[in-house]
Amino acid sequence: MVRTEQGLAQGLAKVAELKAALPDVDVRPTSEGYDDLAHVLDLRASLLSAEASLLGASARRETRGAHHRKDYPNQEPALRVNFLLKLDSDGRLTVSSQPVPPVPDHLEEWARDGGTIELKGRLLE
Repeated sequence: MVRTEQGLAQGLAKVAELKAALPDVDVRPTSEGYDDLAHVLDLRASLLSAEASLLGASARRETRGAHHRKDYPNQEPALRVNFLLKLDSDGRLTVSSQPVPPVPDHLEEWARDGGTIELKGRLLE
């Protein structure tokens, strides 16, 4: 997936449009239960997740790992951060960042040299 600021902005606009329509969704109990309610709650969660993904992708103005920005093709050393999204009291998501912590000493050699980790006796999932 190749991202651009324009495409991310279009995605955010579509999410905002769908969120604006949420109050018009009718939820009614039926003899089968509250399936409508479950679907609305799932829709709300999905829209929140989509918005968070789009905001995070928009904030990362670089290409790093699986995140590919056509408009920012290179890694940006200043963006070696973790982006955090927080839901404020008004229900809006805000984006902040914090530096990526250094690699712990006991992993530094392995991370630098691409060494192997002994797997015998370890639980693997």
